[in-house]
Amino acid sequence: MVSKVRVEDTICGYTALVDGWQDEEGIFRADVKTECPHLQGFVNELKSVGVRMDELYRFMNDVYRCANENKVPATCPVPTAITNAWWLEIGMISKQLAHHSVITIEIPKTGGDMTKVRANTPLCDHITLVRARKTPEGKIKMSFATDCPIIKKARDELPEIDPRELSEHTMKMYEFANEHSFTPTCFVPVAMAIACLIESGKLDKNALSESIKISYPE
Repeated sequence: MVSKVRVEDTICGYTALVDGWQDEEGIFRADVKTECPHLQGFVNELKSVGVRMDELYRFMNDVYRCANENKVPATCPVPTAITNAWWLEIGMISKQLAHHSVITIEIPKTGGDMTKVRANTPLCDHITLVRARKTPEGKIKMSFATDCPIIKKARDELPEIDPRELSEHTMKMYEFANEHSFTPTCFVPVAMAIACLIESGKLDKNALSESIKISYPE
């Protein structure tokens, strides 16, 4: 069978449809259909990328390496959507729940003196608000407001980031998620990347004027 995840990315303005399946040898494969120019190299190389079962439990698998090598923006939800498709395929995500769920990544209406990005994830029934603020030393400090027990444990270890080291292709957020055992279907690292890039001035806040939406077509 093939499981599908649809990504409507308002930052780039493109939609991607992810197909994920497990082949006869037990290797997980994926295909992405999109017209997004930032994803074409990744989509082409993805045809030769396979992931084994043990890699499904961590963020930094070959999909993320392939995304990094092909300059996929850190704000792009597609690599995480691929893992979602695979988890859906083997029943680690309820298909009945998924088909009636929409994950959103958005900027809350309340403003303030910091950047806020919220990930609403009904599949795990948690909401995480990522906050990014420049410190007096010019670093970017993140914080979380969340009811997710896994993410709560990582709150005190969030790094301060030098904006000079921050690019749209940074993998720092995914490396952090991997080190702290975030569920690899989690879209909070995407929200972290968006918040930091907006706070650093490298991404226009208006780029997320409408929510990013991730859904699960039947």
